[in-house]
Amino acid sequence: MAGPVSVEYDLTPEEWVDLAVEHNRNADVVKRASREGQLSLAGITTILGGVPVLRGSPAFALLWLFAGAIGVVLLPRQFERAQRKQYEAIARGGITNGMFGTHRVRLLEDGIVDETDAYQRLTRWHAVEKVVDGPGSFMIYFGSDAFLPVPHSAFRDSSELRAFSERFFALTDGGRRDPRLSPSSPPSSPPPTPPRRD
Repeated sequence: MAGPVSVEYDLTPEEWVDLAVEHNRNADVVKRASREGQLSLAGITTILGGVPVLRGSPAFALLWLFAGAIGVVLLPRQFERAQRKQYEAIARGGITNGMFGTHRVRLLEDGIVDETDAYQRLTRWHAVEKVVDGPGSFMIYFGSDAFLPVPHSAFRDSSELRAFSERFFALTDGGRRDPRLSPSSPPSSPPPTPPRRD
C-alpha cells in the first residue's frame, strides 16, 4: 500500500472567479439555459419583425432582424459577463470564507482531503464523479456544482504530476473520469505529462 500523495497551492480570489466561470461555461444546465435564451430571443425578434412588414416598412423589419440576430449571437457572452460580475461580488464579499489562500490536498486511502487555514474536508472516493482538465487546472467534481480545483502550476514537474495522477486513479479504481485527463494525456498548460504507460 502506497503512502499519501499531496500537493500544495495557493488559490486567489481572481483564480476562483475564473474557475467558477469556466465551470459554468461547461455545465450542461448553463449551456441549456443559454441555448433556450437564444431560441426565445430569436423567436421574439422574428415575430416582432413581422409587424413592420405588415405595416409596409420592410427596411425597418430587416434592420430589426439584423439587430436581433446580433443579440442572439452575443447573448451567451452577456450571460457569462453577468456571471463573472456576480462571482467577483461574492469573492469581494467574503462569502466563500476559507476558499482563498493555501490549499493542501492529500490523497489518502479514505478519500481526498482539502485543507486550508479555515477548514479541513475529507471527501470519500465514491463521491468523486469525474475529473475535467480545464484551462489552467484540473477540476475534481464531487457533484454537478461541487468541485475542487488543482492548478497545473501546483506540480513542479512531470514526475509530481505522474505520482499524483497515478495515485488518484488507483484510489478511485479507475472511476468515472474525463477521458481527456489520464496519466498519458497532457494538461492544457504546463507541466508536461509523463510518457504513456504500457
